Amino acid sequence: MLTNHPLRERVVQEMLLRRFPAITTPSRIVQIVRIVAAADRDEERRRVMAMPDGSFIEPGSHDRHVAGACPRGALLSWERHSEASTATILLPLGIEACDATAWIEGLPGHVVRAMRITVLADEASAGPVLTAAALAKADLVTCHVGPCRIWSDFRMGNDGYGQMILVANGCPPADLGRIIQRVQELGNYRNLALLGLPLVQQHGAGLDRLEAQLSEEARLIAEGAQDDEALLERLSALSAELEHVAAATAFRLGATNAYAAIVADRLASLDIQAIEGHQSLVDFNDRRFVPAVRTCATFAARIDTLGARTARITALLRTRIETSIERQNRDLLTSVEQGIGLQLRLQHLVESLSVLAISYYAISLLGYVAKGVSKVMPWLSPELLLAMAVLPVSLGIMAFIRHRRGRLFAGDAARHA
Repeated sequence: MLTNHPLRERVVQEMLLRRFPAITTPSRIVQIVRIVAAADRDEERRRVMAMPDGSFIEPGSHDRHVAGACPRGALLSWERHSEASTATILLPLGIEACDATAWIEGLPGHVVRAMRITVLADEASAGPVLTAAALAKADLVTCHVGPCRIWSDFRMGNDGYGQMILVANGCPPADLGRIIQRVQELGNYRNLALLGLPLVQQHGAGLDRLEAQLSEEARLIAEGAQDDEALLERLSALSAELEHVAAATAFRLGATNAYAAIVADRLASLDIQAIEGHQSLVDFNDRRFVPAVRTCATFAARIDTLGARTARITALLRTRIETSIERQNRDLLTSVEQGIGLQLRLQHLVESLSVLAISYYAISLLGYVAKGVSKVMPWLSPELLLAMAVLPVSLGIMAFIRHRRGRLFAGDAARHA
């Protein structure tokens, strides 16, 4: 028996997801993409499984993908992505599936894209539908996608839905399903990517202010006219504010970058052929989406650049502060050294005076001895004896003091060795 890797089943399921069913004409597709908070995931799952009465949930459905069918012929599907969820209804044109509509609109989350797609057999049958759709001519996008042709103004109607008309022009049902899936993913990921632009616009003025403030702090550091500690405190506050902006935008800007890459892949995979005099999907994408993504990328790069500049300027200021502290320490050590030298000279002076004082008292004591001896030896002059003893006594005391001082210094050096 095979011993499977714990993640094998999940990997296989991942590769089987996002399959669009084969689509026959005429039909209608309703799809809603939502951002769902983590706290709402359980409620979302409960509502997904509560499909309209009589619906049949296909075997193989799991926590990230559920597919089912309504009695009136509508196919229902739900798929969970990293932060968004996609719910889709596919039904024959002309059949109303009110229960299915209530199901898809009742799921939790915030809608980022909702589309109704009308799929027709050929361009000849598209006229009445296009007239009824009343697409805005100024924003009309129409082009060939492989053998198919699409029309849309990508506007949001009063009911919150956008609309698209697509004609198969003989495209086989399986290929038609794949084309519609890629066209929808192109639009879905485009909207998800553009969620980063309002955030960039919201924080853009703050980033401009931080950039100007950093330049001013760098100028003050160069001039040296400000207190270094005050400058360091302001730089620390600026760095903290910059980190707050980076933390508030990092996830969304990273998601924008990832979604934009998927949009580019989907756009490249579609065989788009422009129609003269009309805006194509490529034109529509290049007109605003590409500049918006570049704006987000520039904002992210500015945050990184400002962070690096802040770190360099802070390091420069810290180096200057440390240099100033080292200079103060050097001056302090020089002052201490001068004090020690003065103290040493004073000690030598005291030592010399001590030799004189001790010698004086020693000669005085010797004087008493000499006077006592002169009583026994009258011929011995006490004054002469004392005069002769002054020099050897003083030298002896001086030698003794130096000897003791030498031993004291030697013992101290041995303790510190």
